[in-house]
Amino acid sequence: MGVYKITVITAIVIRSSSILFVKLEYSAKTLVNVLPFYYNIVWLEIAKYHGRLFMLKTIVVDDQQIILDSIVSHIKKLDYVKLICSTTSSADSKRYFESSEANVAILDIDMPEIDGLTLAQWINQNSPQTKLIFCTSHGAYIKDAFRVYAYDFIEKPIDFERLTGSLYRLNQNMPDENKVIEVHTEDGSRFVSLPDLVAIEAQGKHCILYTTKSAFEVKDSFKTFESLLSNIDFYKSSRSYIVNLKQVEGLEKLNRTSYMIKLKNPNAYAQLSKKSYEEFKEQLTHSQSL
Repeated sequence: MGVYKITVITAIVIRSSSILFVKLEYSAKTLVNVLPFYYNIVWLEIAKYHGRLFMLKTIVVDDQQIILDSIVSHIKKLDYVKLICSTTSSADSKRYFESSEANVAILDIDMPEIDGLTLAQWINQNSPQTKLIFCTSHGAYIKDAFRVYAYDFIEKPIDFERLTGSLYRLNQNMPDENKVIEVHTEDGSRFVSLPDLVAIEAQGKHCILYTTKSAFEVKDSFKTFESLLSNIDFYKSSRSYIVNLKQVEGLEKLNRTSYMIKLKNPNAYAQLSKKSYEEFKEQLTHSQSL
């Protein structure tokens, strides 16, 4: 008896004019097992291309190297997670929390130098923006974990699907002041806080980023920022400018067909066409009322 094959065609809408089709063949038996997997992947891809994912700056601490490596291997596959460091030393981890502005910590509990609960108390005091996810073999610690404001508590062996879900929800619900994006410069990568990002200006294949304190060139394309920032408080005012609506100070008419958007960084400005004026004013009013 032959094995019947079922063809799955997955359509991912990236933007209104772009659809990615993926054609795969599975046996009926295999399909039952892979459908939940593809549901999660498609959802993450749609979310990513619609600008809903931001960088979680993560530190992982577990005194068992094999478990540490497995967590690191998994989270490196997630586009919205940036690994700051991984260490088997809970004592050494403190200096990374002090210097990196990490916003996620994945912690073991039973560790020889400083146990995870004591480390969590220190993190709450010294790095209060950091959310805590515990991965431990000791389920009895669950009440203690939530007393130190754990975001999640996962028993070992680690359910990586649950860990992925926790990180994804955490990323979606991250307060605006903690949201960051990773950008790429000639010297490497750096993080930019979204509330501090004033405007993006296209410069050929690259861009100039204006923040509340400085301006610098990045190698990321204008389309990258257009996709990433499309559903939040940013507005594409022209072909070359994207502005943070919460950083707008006013408008100045340049001529009969265009305006200049005044921004809180005095070195940054953006142009706005007359035909976009009403839409811009509506979105600006909505953004600044939140």
